[in-house]
Amino acid sequence: MTVYWLTPVDRLQPFVLGADRISCAHGDRLDEFCGRLKRIHPRLLMPYKAELLPGDPGSSEQDSAEADRCGMDRVPFALSDTGPIRFDGPAYGLSECAQAMVERLVDSSTAYKLLQDHNPIFHDPVQNVWLAKIRQWLLEGKPVLLIREEGRR
Repeated sequence: MTVYWLTPVDRLQPFVLGADRISCAHGDRLDEFCGRLKRIHPRLLMPYKAELLPGDPGSSEQDSAEADRCGMDRVPFALSDTGPIRFDGPAYGLSECAQAMVERLVDSSTAYKLLQDHNPIFHDPVQNVWLAKIRQWLLEGKPVLLIREEGRR
């Protein structure tokens, strides 16, 4: 089953996903929410696949040339786990694909200003909770991702 997670980025170097993640069921509600934010700015809420985040720092350069560039076959974490997820340990680092994505993130102050200037209004209470949480994270200086997680570990 695919689950989407609104996720704050606690740190960019080393890359750390915040513990305060929100699970979002895929469907019309999420599609509308993402579509409205995308109309404000195409990278305001960047979607990313969980399996493309980790890279294998333990493999030789030759062995991991392709795999490390775009993630790992098996995701070594679950977004439903408690606590932050760090990408700087011996088990896994941040893949090259993910590093490129991080470089394209809209910084939190710009993203917050965009939301303030456009002030999207949602009639769905769940979407308003999502928006409030995103605004909170951005005010705390944390960029936000929408991470797609396939199945279970």
